[in-house]
Amino acid sequence: MAKPKERKDVYLRGRFTDSVQGAKPIKFKGYVLPEYFTCTVYLFDSDGKQVTKANAERFKVWSVELLIRVTAPETLETITTTIKGSHSFKGHDSMKFINTSLTSVSLENLRELTKLQKVKPSYYKAVADNRARLMGWAITEAVQSFIYKKQKDGTHFWPPFSNVKVSEDELQLLATGAIDNAYIRHNDTFLKDIARLYKKAIADGERPNEVIKQTYKRPDESEPSTKTVQAWTRKAYEKQFLTDKDKGKVSTGRKPVRKATRKKG
Repeated sequence: MAKPKERKDVYLRGRFTDSVQGAKPIKFKGYVLPEYFTCTVYLFDSDGKQVTKANAERFKVWSVELLIRVTAPETLETITTTIKGSHSFKGHDSMKFINTSLTSVSLENLRELTKLQKVKPSYYKAVADNRARLMGWAITEAVQSFIYKKQKDGTHFWPPFSNVKVSEDELQLLATGAIDNAYIRHNDTFLKDIARLYKKAIADGERPNEVIKQTYKRPDESEPSTKTVQAWTRKAYEKQFLTDKDKGKVSTGRKPVRKATRKKG
């Protein structure tokens, strides 16, 4: 089989989180977060080329917005993923709906959208390859951005542009833990994704285990072991998300049967 396709590096330009209006508070690893929030991650459109302070201005920026739900078992679920084409980065545009008619907001949105370039296929691959890093960026930005305030009328309010000081060690711990809890769960959604990646890798002539390891790479660049990935594929096989008909038959992990030996005498 051919080697997995090149996994190009992505370079972070900025990130921004915003609560969904009226989202109720929910505890997450000792922090209070909105049950629903968005995280917009801005990435340099460098096609894998290294971005430095010296050349950063040469590249435009594309973005991916995640709508995330924080659940009671302290996990993160991605509800929607929206990718936008490249544009000149001037910071995050936060839409204010106060004293603004729906018509004028819609027209303003339309003007902004016309400035965007088309979405490249490489953006989709970058999101797939870096889904773990995206979630890590989202949770670390969230814990630094949200302070809950309950209004007198009982409604929930999350003041914009809050700044919570969190140590680097704690941020790294939160990022790694959030990824493990959000993605590395052996439910049907997770196993279906493992099966999808496996089948696509076979169809593309790539090594399934390597593709899966790269997809579930953590922000600290560590990968799940081959043994762990094989356990995931076995579970997908047991659930019949993978079958014997799939190319590159998945091992069920059964131990080989020992041949019986004749007793002497």
